[in-house]
Amino acid sequence: MYYSILAAVGAVIAGVVQIIAGRWSDNTKTKWGKRIPFIFAGIILNTFALLLLGYSNSFVVMLTGIILVQIFANIASAPYYAVIPDMVQKEQQGAASAWMGVFSFVGQAAGPVFAGFIIAKPGGPQDLMIFIAVMLNLLMLYTVYFVREDKTEAVINTDTGSTPFSYKDNRDFTWIFISRFLVNIGFYIALGFLMYYIKDCLRIKEYETYTGILIMTITAAGILASIPAGIIADRYSKKMLILITAGITAIMTFVFVFMGNFTIIAISGFILGVAFGAFSVIDWAFACNYIPEGKGGSYMAFWNLAFVIPQIIAPLIAGYPSDLLNAAYGHGAGYRVALMAAALFIGAGALAIKGVNEKNKDEGMNTP
Repeated sequence: MYYSILAAVGAVIAGVVQIIAGRWSDNTKTKWGKRIPFIFAGIILNTFALLLLGYSNSFVVMLTGIILVQIFANIASAPYYAVIPDMVQKEQQGAASAWMGVFSFVGQAAGPVFAGFIIAKPGGPQDLMIFIAVMLNLLMLYTVYFVREDKTEAVINTDTGSTPFSYKDNRDFTWIFISRFLVNIGFYIALGFLMYYIKDCLRIKEYETYTGILIMTITAAGILASIPAGIIADRYSKKMLILITAGITAIMTFVFVFMGNFTIIAISGFILGVAFGAFSVIDWAFACNYIPEGKGGSYMAFWNLAFVIPQIIAPLIAGYPSDLLNAAYGHGAGYRVALMAAALFIGAGALAIKGVNEKNKDEGMNTP
């Protein structure tokens, strides 16, 4: 119960704070730039919040620490993500997205390994928070020192009271958002039920180990696909590539439903990882292409809702129905249906991208 409360509170705060900070950074101009002040202040303040969280000795203190971490981390987050659409030419955003994808996948794979190693030792929670704080500050200082925003041409959006998100004015970006939103619902459903599927459907006793192997296989495949996907994305229709890669991801997820052999599932997982890794890179670059000049903070904050909200609603969509099916039919029937639902959501996300009216080269996009 406590975990559910913490996850829900954190996700809601993340979404709200990113929207406020992103919009605020769009309307800010300083001698250090428009994004750097938010990145610097957010990480410095987050350091104290992490220490509070690490040394918490009650649920109330822990909850306070989590709330403060979410507030300060997300003050930095939306402005940070806006740096690429601010500074990278649209025809090079695929390559930039590829490198971001590589390091994101590496961080997602290495983070839990380091965390597990640190937290297993005496004083682990405190040491882990210190380690995270040190890494964040080092990376923040690297960003502050090496990123040179164009301060003389920073855009000031004086319309601070209105929202930039209306279907009429941002139809294409809205469809990209809907596509990613649906894909992410499927992704988080699959991720949440993967271990139980391996345990109850494949009947593998060492299910935790095999789940880790499968996740690492998918992650490694995603890393391998990122750089080629970014290069291809800058040369061909991103809309077409998203339809293909998300479609393959949906098909491979659907394959899991009917397979009873882990080796076949691992091979399918590798293909899924390649497809999903390529999709993630291309889709992010596609979204950046449709961000109006000077509104990167607002749009990236809105874009991140396609990641935050699915984490909350995915368990609600599949959790209770899977329990009912398991109780009625046994043998992990509910988990197979959950994976089938995940495949359908991912497939729906692939089809939703067809709503985008892709720009041509002269407008900053490449089509075949």
